[in-house]
Amino acid sequence: MKKLVSIAICLFALMSLADQFMFSADGVTRGSGLRECPSQAVDLKTGEVVVGLHALTDAQRASCGWYRFVPVPKPDTNHYYRVKSYVFAPGGTVSQVWEQYTPKPRQLKYSKLSIIKKLESMNGTNGFSTKWEEVKASITATGYIDKWNACTYIAADDPDFLAIKPALASILQMTVKNLDDVLSSCQY
Repeated sequence: MKKLVSIAICLFALMSLADQFMFSADGVTRGSGLRECPSQAVDLKTGEVVVGLHALTDAQRASCGWYRFVPVPKPDTNHYYRVKSYVFAPGGTVSQVWEQYTPKPRQLKYSKLSIIKKLESMNGTNGFSTKWEEVKASITATGYIDKWNACTYIAADDPDFLAIKPALASILQMTVKNLDDVLSSCQY
């Protein structure tokens, strides 16, 4: 039993260290994503089936269209990078080309469910048991109920939301600043 466990651990370790490969019929155009090397393939020049691709050299695998992936580290860690393309080398390997980019700024959004839970935990006024009941009644009375039901989150810069924010603060009997503090715990 111990022997089986140690064999299984060794196989798992070998599998995690396995090379990745990419197919390209012409050595220029990517024909697949990165994946494990197949056990057999067709030689692209002769049309013959080649068995045992794992044991072949990079050049022999490349004649079947399979290129071993040789990762290139990102140029630095102080910027954002993404893979722009892949370069196939004549020796039978392929590497990625990095492209620096600036990610879009994260849009601040509020989770509707978090807002409901937060307002349900606050005691209501004017005959309502919770602040959520007050807000829900106001949403219904002002005709925003369809918009409220249609969304999953509320964008912080949504014009409709910005327009009703002072009224919402008034319903909740708090300042807009205090409302912002409440909403900060509901970020999506």
